Amino acid sequence: MNRLRGMTLLSNGGDIMSITRFAPSPTGRLHVGNIRTALHNWMLAQNSGGEFVLRIDDTDAARSKEEYVEAIRADLSWLGIGWTREERQSARLDRYEAAFEKLRAAGRIYPAYETQQELELKRKVLLRAHPRSAPRRRDHRSAGAPGPA
Repeated sequence: MNRLRGMTLLSNGGDIMSITRFAPSPTGRLHVGNIRTALHNWMLAQNSGGEFVLRIDDTDAARSKEEYVEAIRADLSWLGIGWTREERQSARLDRYEAAFEKLRAAGRIYPAYETQQELELKRKVLLRAHPRSAPRRRDHRSAGAPGPA
């Protein structure tokens, strides 16, 4: 089994079947970028006789709304994009917590010591210095940094 971004390839005797996914966050309506991604992954699955998974990324409980999940389903259906199965990220939170605890037990969790004010200041500085790329940049210095002396 090979993994590519957003896709799993399964081979059984030379034939390759792809399992692709579309993982919208139900915090608003779909936009053209979402639809392009969904269409691309759906077509790839269709072309290989594979599966197209609708994975609702509903881990932001404060902003996720069921009305948006329904709108996502309706929009995809209207576009003729069907899915093999639907999954919810929120149903997997226990698995993520177990993985986090495993990392903690192995000493692989590195705390960040910045306050919210410090993080906001870093964001503003990055935005001024690199207005087009600042939202995508991340300061990794705190990831492995020891605590304050």
